[in-house]
Amino acid sequence: MSTAAKKNKSAESPKAGEQKPEIEKARKEVSKGKSETVEKPSPVESVKAGKQEPEIEKDRKPKTNNKNLQSTRQAIVDEVGEETVARAEAAVKSILNSDDTGVFVRVGGNDTLARILGDRFKNSVELGSDADVPGLTESYQVARKRVEKDLMGYEEDYDPTDRPIYAYFGSSNLKSSSHADVAAFGEVTLKLKSDVKQRATFTGADSFKSGVASEVGNPNAASMVQSTKHGKEIGLQNAKDTLDSLGKAKNIDEMLGAIPTDGNRYVEAQIHGQVKPEDIGEIHYNSSGEPPSPSKAVREWAQKNGVSIYQNGKLYDPIEVSPKRREEIAKTITKEDFDDYIAAKARVNLQEDTGATHQKTYDEWRSSREDEIRRDPRWMGKNSKFDQQRMAREIKSETAAHHYHRALRSSVDAGLHIPDRVAASLGSGLKKAEKTELLKKSDSNKTKAVANSKLHREIDAILEEPIVSEEVRKNYKPRMTMDEAKAYTRDSMLKDFDFYHGSANPGAIDAIANGGVKISANNNAMIGGGFYMSSSQDVAKHYAFTSDGVGSYVTTKVNMKNPVVYDTLDEYMADVQKEFGSERGNPQEFEDALGKRFGPPGTGYWSAMMKLKGHDGVYLKDASYLVAFEKEQVVTYGVTKVADTKADERIGDTKWLQSQDAVKKVNDKLKVNKL
Repeated sequence: MSTAAKKNKSAESPKAGEQKPEIEKARKEVSKGKSETVEKPSPVESVKAGKQEPEIEKDRKPKTNNKNLQSTRQAIVDEVGEETVARAEAAVKSILNSDDTGVFVRVGGNDTLARILGDRFKNSVELGSDADVPGLTESYQVARKRVEKDLMGYEEDYDPTDRPIYAYFGSSNLKSSSHADVAAFGEVTLKLKSDVKQRATFTGADSFKSGVASEVGNPNAASMVQSTKHGKEIGLQNAKDTLDSLGKAKNIDEMLGAIPTDGNRYVEAQIHGQVKPEDIGEIHYNSSGEPPSPSKAVREWAQKNGVSIYQNGKLYDPIEVSPKRREEIAKTITKEDFDDYIAAKARVNLQEDTGATHQKTYDEWRSSREDEIRRDPRWMGKNSKFDQQRMAREIKSETAAHHYHRALRSSVDAGLHIPDRVAASLGSGLKKAEKTELLKKSDSNKTKAVANSKLHREIDAILEEPIVSEEVRKNYKPRMTMDEAKAYTRDSMLKDFDFYHGSANPGAIDAIANGGVKISANNNAMIGGGFYMSSSQDVAKHYAFTSDGVGSYVTTKVNMKNPVVYDTLDEYMADVQKEFGSERGNPQEFEDALGKRFGPPGTGYWSAMMKLKGHDGVYLKDASYLVAFEKEQVVTYGVTKVADTKADERIGDTKWLQSQDAVKKVNDKLKVNKL
């Protein structure tokens, strides 16, 4: 470790307003007039001064804090030298401005996207958003405004509607590492038009723990080296190692790997001057994500505005399934059909992965493998002749042709096929008979995939279609008033009943009430993947019970029209295992194919099969259990704390449970509806 790195490792966050010596020294030099650029007043300041006419269009140029930017760069130069800084800046400029690097935004779902398409993107200040940031001891908005002031030059009273929108830089290959750590922000990926870069700034990591933002067209080393946390100076962190690695980076994935961070890894983009629907260039979905495909509103907007929609990297091309065909599939589909679909769908995601071995020629594979080894932490920053020789020996060993051919065989054995471009390049190191056998099996895999594609696309269409109609879903929100909840579920066969869900963890109940139910949360779900409720408050209290009485439960309304209904759990389990089998498919393939949309791979398998057969939930009369398959089926309108100090021992008595008035009414309403 370098001396500088050792000093930085022990650096602690200063008190508010305190400056680290190397940056403070450089800042004083700047203040003497060496590099400072005067900022234009913000729109709010101009209006106050009477200088701005209401009709003038908002400034869409990137905004920076030039004083902090230049003083921090000078401190970096003082520590590592101008040559190292210039090399890193040149490499980053080439990467960020290349055609392969785009600006992307993640959104949480079709409903959020539809609102954006009808208006524009809104920032956290406008929305009054809060966030749980580790180590932050003050309001998120207070910290966010400080970050935007010190890193980008936005004053406290700047017009909230014109503060930056946050995005990230990523490769054109959405399966690359530059996209890997942003799923928490949403699973719908929007690629913005290339001209957005002209009004973008960047930081090497999340701006809550990064350097000072600089323009994409003129990258500054101060943006690449962390010097702040939560908008407060913490000194230069690992400047030499970071810039040395950046100077060697060739693409956005390598740039990302060169910048150390203690949280989610992405190169942050800040877009200035608002982001509007017309700035969207492409919309991307993943069929194993949530949502897996665009809503009708999104499709109509995209068609009207000439924006392409992609699913799994290919142009989205949905198939229409008539009601008659749906009924036919519901009656005839078998477990074997569904297992074939799951396996094929999992293979599609793997087949389209441009980073996988079967998508690369030997030269491409060898080059990428060499880069992986060079970026290995064992060799980073080690330049001695001995270490370089050791690394060269490992590269020679690990990039031998037989390793490549073995990986190709594994891909084909797994059901994938080799693209024509790669097949044409096969040669040295592979015997003629081996090549013939490999390509014959590859072609067989491709033929099989095409033969099954129509049924699989029909299954896709059925599983991807929301249970709750778009007309109803547009009014969805997790927490409603009683009247709103009744209106939302007015077409449900369960509209007259309340259902309850209890938890001993108050945080879990708050999350449900404020953010909606999470289908994938019930990892030990017994009767199917989904959200579990009961028609009995006593059952909810049982699950909410704790010895100190701090549990709680939510009251819900449910949209459901055709649940599977059984008298007893035993009858249900016997029929499910007879109909779907006890093994429930390959768990990994299920997750690769459908993600967490139907819950965990085991019981989620049952729920997906039941939806294919036209069902939208499960109800067991003896246990009073109701399972909903999708988030928007369930809305809450009340949270009740449980103050009982002793659990009701009668909860296991099904006769007592079914005698309860609320349970009896639901049981009388729902007639047995077996698989």
